[in-house]
Amino acid sequence: MAIHFSDDQYGMAIYTGGHVATTSDGGSTWSAGTISGVTNGKDIHVLSQYAAWAVGSGGMVYTTDAGTTWMFRNTSNIAAIDFYSDLIGFAVGGTNTNDSVFMTIDGGYDWNT
Repeated sequence: MAIHFSDDQYGMAIYTGGHVATTSDGGSTWSAGTISGVTNGKDIHVLSQYAAWAVGSGGMVYTTDAGTTWMFRNTSNIAAIDFYSDLIGFAVGGTNTNDSVFMTIDGGYDWNT
């Protein structure tokens, strides 16, 4: 569904069913993993080798340990996510959130509609 790289070597791809794949060699090899709670994965944004955000029908989750564990930040249906910097980010809601736009200015700790 989506792919994003934080630099020329490290990236992640998200696909339906709550699955994610990670690469640290520019995409030559990939390691598969899962994101519990996020179904119908729709978008991913990688901030660094360790930090990333993923969204889907089950909500918005983030990792600070390269995808080993994922923590919920929002349970709304989210269709897309993007960060301008480590602190400023935007997300667009899916059908059950009336296509709302969410914004954070504190790295995703708080999201405002």
